[in-house]
Amino acid sequence: MPRALSLIIPEGLVVLAAALLVRFGGAVEGYAQVAEWLPPMLLLAGAGIGWRYRRGRTLSALVFLAVVWAWVLGGAPFELRMGLAAAAAVVFITVGVSRERGFGGPYTWALVAGLLLLATWVGLIVTGYPTRAAPPVAGPFRWTGLPEPEAIALLIPVIVLMVTSVIRADGLAQGALWATVALWGALVIEDRAGALVLVAGGAGAVVTGTLESIFSAAYRDALTGLPSRRALDERLAALPAGSVVAMVDVDHFKQFNDTHGHETGDQVLRMVAWRLAEVRDGEAYRYGGEEFTLIFQGLSLKEALARLDAGRAAVAENRFTVRASDRPRGKGGKTKRARDIVRHGLAVTVSIGAAVRGEGEAPAAVIRRADEALYAAKEAGRDRVLAAKG
Repeated sequence: MPRALSLIIPEGLVVLAAALLVRFGGAVEGYAQVAEWLPPMLLLAGAGIGWRYRRGRTLSALVFLAVVWAWVLGGAPFELRMGLAAAAAVVFITVGVSRERGFGGPYTWALVAGLLLLATWVGLIVTGYPTRAAPPVAGPFRWTGLPEPEAIALLIPVIVLMVTSVIRADGLAQGALWATVALWGALVIEDRAGALVLVAGGAGAVVTGTLESIFSAAYRDALTGLPSRRALDERLAALPAGSVVAMVDVDHFKQFNDTHGHETGDQVLRMVAWRLAEVRDGEAYRYGGEEFTLIFQGLSLKEALARLDAGRAAVAENRFTVRASDRPRGKGGKTKRARDIVRHGLAVTVSIGAAVRGEGEAPAAVIRRADEALYAAKEAGRDRVLAAKG
């Protein structure tokens, strides 16, 4: 899926559905009652998922959206919008850019900070401090429907979360992005039912992003970003006869790992995964350890072998620059500074075995035949592609 399209699917579609309901729901009988019940249902469902799977980022985002829901229900004055927009920037940015650490991560403190900021703004309103926002300006922010300070406060998290979502595939970052957009609409719209539906849309985007991140954790390898063994098993079960399955193994990986360290070994695995993911018409998976799997559907064995050999060559063309094990030492036996260290290039190669799935052949059987071809490639000198016999 193109990265730009993945910014919209599926979290953006949830908010879009909420916007369509706001636009056309007024003509449907019972729309107002549905609007009243949508936010608590989604907020409670999301809170249950967040608590069950220890998703602190999810709970932080939903707690803040629950505050927005309470603001809509209470009919609070529009002066509060500036405080909500500023607090949303703090909470949603932190939720989007942070890594999940269960309960008590930085997003929890961001939620506390956001609520304190909001409480301070409420205090200023209560004490009569001149916080009333100016009407929408006729300048560059007129299209937002918000006064300039509020528009800027919400544009910042939208931009930051959009960049974050492009850089790394994180469902909850995209959920926070679209929750910000939904909040934006809830602050602009004057209709109570419409504002409630948009708050529900924001909660739905967070819940959807959470489910996507849970799915990714289960079906995507954390180190390489490729689909994991679980995803491969399900794909193989539905793979039609005539498809080509290839097993890929990094040559001399254990020796390399012992010599240069696990951190450099992880870099090698990521590089190999990146190159295999670029193989034309192929589906790359992390099989386990230093092994990968490539699947070709709709290609002949000859065509698949040509693409596999191109992938093998692409891996071999890479060179790693690592610190030499006999790097010189300075006075007192101390290692010299990084710019003085002797370095050398390291070549990485892979061996590949391929097999065509026969009619009615079990997934384990075609994997075994591809493995046999892989070991034959290693015995033949490595850095080559061989097909299974028969």
